[in-house]
Amino acid sequence: MLGKQIHHGRRKFVGMRVTSCGKMELTSIMQGLFLGEDTSVTYSMETEMRPDGTRFSEGRGLSTTKDGKSGRYKIMGNVLTKPDGSRISRGVVCFSCPPGKFA
Repeated sequence: MLGKQIHHGRRKFVGMRVTSCGKMELTSIMQGLFLGEDTSVTYSMETEMRPDGTRFSEGRGLSTTKDGKSGRYKIMGNVLTKPDGSRISRGVVCFSCPPGKFA
């Protein structure tokens, strides 16, 4: 799967705070497709703005399918916000789950 898109979804921010070191912590819920299956994802990310307008983010999350399968993941990457408000993210996701379809 290296280099292929495995997840696509729409998210809703449910919380935000600024940490003591000036980074932002964002908590979101996302509905989408993971390897073609409907999933719900809850995650928290810590984001640091860079002088060039990009952001470096890292965080953890939990993904759950409609039939109750779940997995955990860690994510790290760079984010570019485009003038229209959309975002482009590039990074790495380390996903762990029980044996089965997503293993």
